[in-house]
Amino acid sequence: MRKLFLKKHLILSSCFFLLASSNGFSLNTFNRDDTSITSEEVSYDQLVRELNSRVHRQERTQVESFSGDVFDNLQIHISLGMVQTLTTLSIQDHLVSRLDDGIQLGIGIDLFSREWIAEGVLKNYGQSKWDDKTMALREFDLRLSYLHFAQKEKVKIRFSNGLGARNLKWSSLGMNFSQYQTTPVYLIGLGVLVPIGTHFDLDIEAQGHASLINETVDRHGLSFILRLNNTF
Repeated sequence: MRKLFLKKHLILSSCFFLLASSNGFSLNTFNRDDTSITSEEVSYDQLVRELNSRVHRQERTQVESFSGDVFDNLQIHISLGMVQTLTTLSIQDHLVSRLDDGIQLGIGIDLFSREWIAEGVLKNYGQSKWDDKTMALREFDLRLSYLHFAQKEKVKIRFSNGLGARNLKWSSLGMNFSQYQTTPVYLIGLGVLVPIGTHFDLDIEAQGHASLINETVDRHGLSFILRLNNTF
Protein backbone atom coordinates (compact mmCIF):
# COMPACT_ATOMS: atom_id res chain seq x y z
CA MET A 1 0.00 0.00 0.00
CA ARG A 2 2.81 2.32 0.90
CA LYS A 3 4.67 1.41 -2.29
CA LEU A 4 1.59 2.21 -4.35
CA PHE A 5 1.25 5.59 -2.66
CA LEU A 6 4.90 6.42 -3.30
CA LYS A 7 4.56 5.36 -6.90
CA LYS A 8 1.52 7.62 -7.42
CA HIS A 9 3.32 10.46 -5.69
CA LEU A 10 6.33 10.09 -7.96
CA ILE A 11 4.14 9.97 -11.06
CA LEU A 12 2.20 13.07 -10.01
CA SER A 13 5.39 14.89 -9.12
CA SER A 14 6.93 14.01 -12.46
CA CYS A 15 3.84 15.17 -14.35
CA PHE A 16 3.74 18.43 -12.43
CA PHE A 17 7.45 19.03 -13.14
CA LEU A 18 7.02 18.35 -16.85
CA LEU A 19 3.95 20.56 -17.01
CA ALA A 20 5.71 23.43 -15.24
CA SER A 21 8.77 23.07 -17.42
CA SER A 22 6.73 23.10 -20.62
CA ASN A 23 4.79 26.19 -19.50
CA GLY A 24 7.96 27.99 -18.60
CA PHE A 25 9.54 27.12 -21.93
CA SER A 26 6.54 28.33 -23.91
CA LEU A 27 6.34 31.54 -21.87
CA ASN A 28 10.02 32.28 -22.43
CA THR A 29 9.63 31.56 -26.12
CA PHE A 30 6.66 33.89 -26.37
CA ASN A 31 8.53 36.64 -24.56
CA ARG A 32 11.51 36.28 -26.84
CA ASP A 33 9.31 36.35 -29.92
CA ASP A 34 7.50 39.42 -28.65
CA THR A 35 10.78 41.13 -27.93
CA SER A 36 12.08 40.34 -31.39
CA ILE A 37 8.87 41.65 -32.97
CA THR A 38 9.08 44.84 -30.93
CA SER A 39 12.71 45.35 -31.88
CA GLU A 40 11.86 44.76 -35.54
CA GLU A 41 9.06 47.34 -35.37
CA VAL A 42 11.36 49.92 -33.77
CA SER A 43 14.05 49.33 -36.39
CA TYR A 44 11.52 49.73 -39.23
CA ASP A 45 10.20 53.01 -37.81
CA GLN A 46 13.70 54.35 -37.42
CA LEU A 47 14.50 53.35 -41.00
CA VAL A 48 11.43 55.15 -42.35
CA ARG A 49 12.23 58.30 -40.38
CA GLU A 50 15.81 58.27 -41.60
CA LEU A 51 14.77 57.83 -45.23
CA ASN A 52 12.25 60.67 -44.96
CA SER A 53 14.81 62.98 -43.42
CA ARG A 54 17.29 62.20 -46.20
CA VAL A 55 14.70 62.86 -48.89
CA HIS A 56 13.78 66.21 -47.31
CA ARG A 57 17.43 67.21 -47.00
CA GLN A 58 18.08 66.29 -50.62
CA GLU A 59 15.06 68.26 -51.87
CA ARG A 60 16.06 71.29 -49.80
CA THR A 61 19.62 71.10 -51.12
CA GLN A 62 18.41 70.87 -54.72
CA VAL A 63 16.13 73.90 -54.29
CA GLU A 64 18.89 75.97 -52.69
CA SER A 65 21.41 75.01 -55.34
CA PHE A 66 18.92 75.77 -58.13
CA SER A 67 18.11 79.19 -56.71
CA GLY A 68 21.73 80.00 -56.21
CA ASP A 69 22.69 79.01 -59.77
CA VAL A 70 19.87 81.04 -61.34
CA PHE A 71 20.65 84.27 -59.51
CA ASP A 72 24.40 83.79 -59.71
CA ASN A 73 24.17 83.66 -63.52
CA LEU A 74 21.72 86.57 -63.78
CA GLN A 75 23.33 89.52 -65.59
CA ILE A 76 22.53 93.24 -65.81
CA HIS A 77 23.12 95.16 -69.06
CA ILE A 78 23.69 98.92 -69.19
CA SER A 79 24.23 100.72 -72.50
CA LEU A 80 24.98 104.23 -73.71
CA GLY A 81 25.17 105.26 -77.33
CA MET A 82 24.33 107.49 -80.26
CA VAL A 83 21.25 107.12 -82.43
CA GLN A 84 20.32 108.61 -85.78
CA THR A 85 16.72 108.37 -86.92
CA LEU A 86 15.03 108.99 -90.26
CA THR A 87 11.43 109.89 -89.46
CA THR A 88 8.51 110.31 -91.84
CA LEU A 89 6.00 112.95 -90.71
CA SER A 90 2.54 113.61 -92.09
CA ILE A 91 2.01 117.38 -92.05
CA GLN A 92 -1.13 118.73 -93.67
CA ASP A 93 -1.48 115.62 -95.82
CA HIS A 94 2.12 115.92 -96.97
CA LEU A 95 4.84 113.42 -96.06
CA VAL A 96 8.02 115.03 -94.78
CA SER A 97 11.20 113.12 -93.92
CA ARG A 98 13.44 114.28 -91.10
CA LEU A 99 16.91 113.09 -90.11
CA ASP A 100 17.72 113.70 -86.44
CA ASP A 101 20.55 112.73 -84.10
CA GLY A 102 20.25 111.83 -80.43
CA ILE A 103 21.56 109.81 -77.53
CA GLN A 104 20.13 106.74 -75.87
CA LEU A 105 20.46 105.10 -72.47
CA GLY A 106 19.34 101.54 -71.84
CA ILE A 107 19.17 99.06 -68.98
CA GLY A 108 18.31 95.38 -69.30
CA ILE A 109 18.25 92.12 -67.41
CA ASP A 110 18.51 88.45 -68.35
CA LEU A 111 15.26 86.50 -68.35
CA PHE A 112 16.86 83.52 -66.53
CA SER A 113 18.84 82.78 -69.69
CA ARG A 114 21.77 84.48 -71.38
CA GLU A 115 19.95 84.32 -74.74
CA TRP A 116 16.88 86.35 -73.68
CA ILE A 117 17.05 89.96 -72.44
CA ALA A 118 14.31 92.38 -71.39
CA GLU A 119 15.34 96.00 -71.84
CA GLY A 120 14.09 99.52 -71.34
CA VAL A 121 15.59 102.28 -73.54
CA LEU A 122 15.29 106.06 -73.28
CA LYS A 123 16.12 108.14 -76.39
CA ASN A 124 16.40 111.91 -76.56
CA TYR A 125 16.73 113.66 -79.93
CA GLY A 126 16.64 117.17 -78.54
CA GLN A 127 15.17 120.02 -80.57
CA SER A 128 15.68 120.64 -84.26
CA LYS A 129 14.61 123.40 -86.66
CA TRP A 130 13.98 123.61 -90.40
CA ASP A 131 12.36 126.45 -92.34
CA ASP A 132 9.88 127.99 -89.92
CA LYS A 133 9.24 124.72 -88.07
CA THR A 134 10.56 123.41 -84.76
CA MET A 135 10.47 119.79 -83.55
CA ALA A 136 11.41 118.13 -80.26
CA LEU A 137 11.37 114.33 -79.96
CA ARG A 138 11.80 111.90 -77.08
CA GLU A 139 11.17 108.16 -77.04
CA PHE A 140 10.85 105.37 -74.49
CA ASP A 141 11.00 101.72 -75.59
CA LEU A 142 10.37 98.37 -73.94
CA ARG A 143 11.71 95.48 -75.93
CA LEU A 144 12.58 91.80 -75.82
CA SER A 145 15.84 90.64 -77.41
CA TYR A 146 17.18 87.24 -78.38
CA LEU A 147 20.94 86.76 -78.69
CA HIS A 148 22.41 84.21 -81.08
CA PHE A 149 26.03 83.32 -80.28
CA ALA A 150 28.23 82.91 -83.38
CA GLN A 151 31.94 82.59 -84.19
CA LYS A 152 32.60 80.43 -81.11
CA GLU A 153 30.55 82.85 -78.98
CA LYS A 154 32.82 85.79 -79.85
CA VAL A 155 30.11 87.56 -81.87
CA LYS A 156 26.46 87.90 -80.88
CA ILE A 157 23.57 88.60 -83.24
CA ARG A 158 20.59 90.39 -81.69
CA PHE A 159 16.97 90.00 -82.83
CA SER A 160 14.61 92.34 -80.99
CA ASN A 161 11.05 93.58 -81.02
CA GLY A 162 8.88 95.55 -78.64
CA LEU A 163 6.70 98.58 -78.08
CA GLY A 164 7.58 102.23 -77.71
CA ALA A 165 6.10 105.66 -77.03
CA ARG A 166 7.39 108.61 -79.09
CA ASN A 167 6.67 112.08 -77.67
CA LEU A 168 6.72 114.60 -80.47
CA LYS A 169 6.25 118.34 -80.12
CA TRP A 170 6.35 120.47 -83.23
CA SER A 171 5.30 123.96 -84.19
CA SER A 172 5.22 126.23 -87.22
CA LEU A 173 5.49 130.01 -87.07
CA GLY A 174 4.16 130.45 -90.59
CA MET A 175 1.10 128.33 -89.85
CA ASN A 176 0.78 129.68 -86.31
CA PHE A 177 0.37 126.12 -85.16
CA SER A 178 1.75 124.00 -82.30
CA GLN A 179 1.02 120.36 -81.43
CA TYR A 180 2.17 117.78 -78.90
CA GLN A 181 1.54 114.09 -79.55
CA THR A 182 2.42 110.77 -77.96
CA THR A 183 2.47 108.01 -80.56
CA PRO A 184 2.59 104.29 -79.68
CA VAL A 185 4.85 102.40 -82.07
CA TYR A 186 5.89 98.84 -82.82
CA LEU A 187 9.64 98.16 -82.92
CA ILE A 188 11.75 95.57 -84.70
CA GLY A 189 15.54 95.48 -84.78
CA LEU A 190 18.59 93.57 -85.91
CA GLY A 191 22.07 94.11 -84.48
CA VAL A 192 25.57 92.72 -84.06
CA LEU A 193 27.54 92.78 -80.81
CA VAL A 194 31.33 92.53 -80.91
CA PRO A 195 33.23 92.07 -77.63
CA ILE A 196 35.91 94.66 -76.87
CA GLY A 197 36.73 93.48 -73.36
CA THR A 198 35.69 91.13 -70.62
CA HIS A 199 32.42 92.93 -69.81
CA PHE A 200 32.00 95.31 -72.78
CA ASP A 201 30.43 94.93 -76.23
CA LEU A 202 30.20 97.29 -79.19
CA ASP A 203 26.61 97.13 -80.43
CA ILE A 204 25.67 98.15 -83.99
CA GLU A 205 21.95 97.98 -84.70
CA ALA A 206 19.32 98.94 -87.26
CA GLN A 207 15.82 99.44 -85.87
CA GLY A 208 12.54 100.21 -87.57
CA HIS A 209 9.34 101.57 -86.04
CA ALA A 210 5.79 102.03 -87.26
CA SER A 211 2.87 103.86 -85.70
CA LEU A 212 0.07 101.80 -84.17
CA ILE A 213 -2.51 104.57 -84.72
CA ASN A 214 -3.55 106.61 -87.76
CA GLU A 215 -4.30 109.96 -86.10
CA THR A 216 -0.71 111.05 -85.65
CA VAL A 217 1.97 113.16 -87.31
CA ASP A 218 4.71 110.58 -86.58
CA ARG A 219 4.13 107.79 -89.12
CA HIS A 220 7.17 105.52 -89.32
CA GLY A 221 10.94 105.62 -89.39
CA LEU A 222 14.28 103.85 -89.38
CA SER A 223 17.05 104.30 -86.78
CA PHE A 224 20.73 103.42 -86.73
CA ILE A 225 22.30 102.89 -83.32
CA LEU A 226 25.90 102.66 -82.17
CA ARG A 227 26.27 101.97 -78.47
CA LEU A 228 28.56 100.52 -75.81
CA ASN A 229 27.17 97.74 -73.59
CA ASN A 230 28.43 96.89 -70.12
CA THR A 231 27.43 93.50 -68.69
CA PHE A 232 27.95 92.56 -65.04
